[in-house]
Amino acid sequence: MNTSKLAWTAFALMCLTANSFADPEDAEETAYQIAAKYRDRGFYILPVEAAMLGRGQTYELTIPVVRGMDYIIIAAGDFAATDVDCYVYSEVGSLVIDDRRSYKNALVQFRAQYTGDVKAYIFMAKTNASYGLAHWAAFVGRRGNSFTGEGADYTGGKTPHHSMGGASQPGGVTGAEEPVARPANQESIKQP
Repeated sequence: MNTSKLAWTAFALMCLTANSFADPEDAEETAYQIAAKYRDRGFYILPVEAAMLGRGQTYELTIPVVRGMDYIIIAAGDFAATDVDCYVYSEVGSLVIDDRRSYKNALVQFRAQYTGDVKAYIFMAKTNASYGLAHWAAFVGRRGNSFTGEGADYTGGKTPHHSMGGASQPGGVTGAEEPVARPANQESIKQP
């Protein structure tokens, strides 16, 4: 009897401490480091979302695009995320580009062939369960001046929006929260 109580107590303690190992700041810092490299290449990059996903869960972003402009989507995971994938689909449902490599970070870059919206899906393909739920952070960037001129509002007044299409809502993410940004470093991501 005491042995089973001890085993359950040990199991509960292990579960509680496993979640504390996951590190959302690690995912955000990695995304900022990648974003800084692309900012230096002329991209205007903003943080969009940071959250937790379990293995096999998907997060959906809707991103407004303008024909002729270059776009980049960065999805970085913490050390609990061992394989993060990113898929981008057009308005008619055809695959534009994907990153299915087995890395903890996913990065896709494409030139918009039309003006409208694309759907980007962040997919947590593999995780290290011993660290708890994996954290990830997503950044979206654009480059170019298309045919609307320098300094114009390329989003048509829209901002990227997101939902958890087909997956449970881990970590209390509702899809209506403000984008996560680190105030101290947010200015370093914006192109002057």
